[in-house]
Amino acid sequence: MNNSESQIPELSAEVLKQLTYQFSYGVYVLTAADGELISGMTAVWVSQVSKDPVRVGIGIQPTGFTAGLIRKSGRFVVNVLSQSQQQLAYHFGTPSENPAERFEGLVTELSPSGIPVLSGTSAWMECEVEQELDLGTHVWIVGRVIHGIKPDSGLPAMYHNGKIF
Repeated sequence: MNNSESQIPELSAEVLKQLTYQFSYGVYVLTAADGELISGMTAVWVSQVSKDPVRVGIGIQPTGFTAGLIRKSGRFVVNVLSQSQQQLAYHFGTPSENPAERFEGLVTELSPSGIPVLSGTSAWMECEVEQELDLGTHVWIVGRVIHGIKPDSGLPAMYHNGKIF
């Protein structure tokens, strides 16, 4: 078979986007605080990026309230949702006029830097921002993990093709 026989058609932007639906992700709630202001948002673009020191990267929209608090404070918490916390992913994934209201009625504690931590998660880690990369619709923020806990609370939630498991 030569190259002229195996032409791969160009794909539309929508088809290219749908290809990414085959990725599987963990499900997280990112929380941030700056003084009395607090916020949280659901995220799936979270990844470990180095081991020594331990760093994680998060992909978020740069114009969101949570992104603004992360930039002002220089810190954020990654709450790793457990499979029993699927509802929290939807709760923190819904737009809100007052981001602090999302925490009403939830059991939380504070990280050493005063950032809300959700109870019952598979783990949480507090990160100090080291770098930010503009990727157009999103920014990639790299943070060094400075605190965290992994309680015994079951398997982490997963996201695949629009569904949380």
